[in-house]
Amino acid sequence: MPGMTCRGLSDKFMRDLEEGLLQPVLTLVKADDTLSLCIRDEYVNIYYRGGSLLQIRPVGENGYRFKFDPNYENSRPEGLEGHVPTVNWKLLHHADIVDCPAGVALWLSHVPLLKQTMDFWFSAHPKPEREFQQFMERTNNCNFHTDYYIVDIEYTSSQFPELRADMLAFWWPRTVQARRDGFVPRLTMVEVKLGEGALKGAAGVVDHIDKMVAAHAQQRLDFAVVATETLCVFRQRVQLGLINCGGKELQFQQIDAVQQEIDYLLLIADHDPDSTVLRDELQTVALKSGLPFDVKVAQANPMGFGLFTQKIVDVTTAVSLF
Repeated sequence: MPGMTCRGLSDKFMRDLEEGLLQPVLTLVKADDTLSLCIRDEYVNIYYRGGSLLQIRPVGENGYRFKFDPNYENSRPEGLEGHVPTVNWKLLHHADIVDCPAGVALWLSHVPLLKQTMDFWFSAHPKPEREFQQFMERTNNCNFHTDYYIVDIEYTSSQFPELRADMLAFWWPRTVQARRDGFVPRLTMVEVKLGEGALKGAAGVVDHIDKMVAAHAQQRLDFAVVATETLCVFRQRVQLGLINCGGKELQFQQIDAVQQEIDYLLLIADHDPDSTVLRDELQTVALKSGLPFDVKVAQANPMGFGLFTQKIVDVTTAVSLF
């Protein structure tokens, strides 16, 4: 089993975001709720509509590489030349290494055009699951009165390549008892399935669970390590002001452990109630024994994106609901 690691940003990277070269980036993200800054292993991704708007990595002693995927430009509609401004790709390419405030200002001044470029691309290549994830993150992290905090979206791990989670979250009930000092949150892996076509087959509900169970059984996946990394990221996002703590930032940053139990939460969107596919998939999961996590299913409250404990049911109960 690989050794323990702590995913997150170095002290220097954090300082640059809080009060140094990258402070305008953090200020923009906190002022624009269509953006989400997600922490990786010594770099960040800034998401827009579930796609990576900017990737920022340290380079050298005092610089950072800013990266935007130019492939998004491939779906710009014809007939808009001269009517809609375009990104100066050559300028951004030559300014990809940023080591001064002017470089940061240049990139941030292009953000509206980069967002529009992504809008055109998503119109031609819809990614509704990713947009759903980012909206879920914003709803729950900005609302002190839900029971879950979304710590990461589009989670992948170089240490455990078989683990891919749409979102990683902490279950932390909003009850008075649970919000006192000393409560230990629970890691929740969240899988989003939008539409009937995503429920079965390769990368479907059963297939995804089976692959993780096999990896865990063969010691290629350690949920304790994932939980530790998630806790590191959670505390850094709190420090950066990216999670609403209701004025209890110090309490949130002092959390130093998570529960041993792990939840696997299914978020099913746009399910056709006349279809039996979801019920069949959930029944297959409910019959499995010895899983290394508890499988649960989220319900709307009664419509919306906030996650509340009362609307989270175990997979056996969920079978009867669908």
